[in-house]
Amino acid sequence: MIYRFLAVVGAIVILAGVISFFAMRQGTTSENPSLAGCVQADHELVSIELEQENRAKVFELVKTHTPIEQPQSDVKLYDGELFSSMIPFDAEMLEVSVSELGLLRVSLDYYNSKGRTIVTYFEDGPIRKTFRGHQCDWILTNDNGEITQQDIQSKES
Repeated sequence: MIYRFLAVVGAIVILAGVISFFAMRQGTTSENPSLAGCVQADHELVSIELEQENRAKVFELVKTHTPIEQPQSDVKLYDGELFSSMIPFDAEMLEVSVSELGLLRVSLDYYNSKGRTIVTYFEDGPIRKTFRGHQCDWILTNDNGEITQQDIQSKES
């Protein structure tokens, strides 16, 4: 009787170890099929933790500074230097645009050695961060906490 009990406990311990091993593995994300091919480091590129901290400051800068250009009636461009503290130190700001299509949106478009990133802050709260690596055939998007991957190779051909 004791041997059966020990065998069952041993089997449970081994099964728990195997499950823990696969659950703790880094690399591909298997929970969401749309993230196949992404490594955890890629997910960090679309983390929005810092953007959430900067949200109020972004809108404050827009309200307290004048646009440098207005290419369309509902789109304004701002000096990227004003927002340089909100992007990675090794990044180059390409454009800061504000659009007012019923809802105020501020977009920071920047580029660094890893690829191009566009962060969009919506006036009503959500933040969207999109990343595309150099010569990648997919883009990674964090839409207010929900990360998705989209194949763009088929759309470009």
